[in-house]
Amino acid sequence: MHKVTPPPPYTFDFSTNTNYYITGITSSCGGTSSRSSYDSNTTSARWTITSIPGSDCTVTASTYTNPTSSIYTSVPTGNGSVSCPASVNNGSSAYCTITASTGYHITGVSGCNSSYTPATYLNGTSGLTSHGYQTGAISSACTVSANMAINQFTVTATPDAHSKVDSNGLNAQQTYTNNYNGSNNLTFYADTANGYHLTGVTNNCGGTVSASYFNGTNGPFIISVPFTTSGNITSGVASNCTISATSAINVYRITPTVSIIGP
Repeated sequence: MHKVTPPPPYTFDFSTNTNYYITGITSSCGGTSSRSSYDSNTTSARWTITSIPGSDCTVTASTYTNPTSSIYTSVPTGNGSVSCPASVNNGSSAYCTITASTGYHITGVSGCNSSYTPATYLNGTSGLTSHGYQTGAISSACTVSANMAINQFTVTATPDAHSKVDSNGLNAQQTYTNNYNGSNNLTFYADTANGYHLTGVTNNCGGTVSASYFNGTNGPFIISVPFTTSGNITSGVASNCTISATSAINVYRITPTVSIIGP
């Protein structure tokens, strides 16, 4: 009885379990490896024998366990930072510190078998500026990613019954949302159609008002006031703020004169 041997080539595919890598392959059968070198990223390799061995032989792959895993970080440039250990022992967790840049807040953190979502951000507040992030158990290289968003503040502009903001209706309150360190322009207008003028603007938003008031009898009457909001910025927060306008009806002086006719 004869044993029939299939013709070469003969291939042997080696792969490792989690946290192991291949350090090399040896063979008493001859042949070549699919890899020219081995490192801590080598988790698979193929050995190929191109001729029939003359006797029993072995092909052996050597492996080594990787005791640690690397931790990488990701955050949008300029928005904040993520600080984590460079690596941890496999099966362990890591503690990372997330810090937002001035004028920004944290909106979420994820990666390395864990995640965190803070409470909803409210305009005019600092939001979450720092957070201690605990990963899950780590058994392979992973990345902790943090998302940030710029802080915002709300400007509420309130005209009185005989004034308006921009092209809106009389006495129609308007709100404007601005990014931290941003600004927007608005203008109060008096109800000139019914003979009113502006008498003042009360402002706690910072910025500038480009008018001074002189509303004496017979004018000149201020009918419009441009305004630039800049927010009141303290420690990375621009607080919500309000602007309001007041108006009054025009008043004209009538001066009577007497003409005397005759001697």
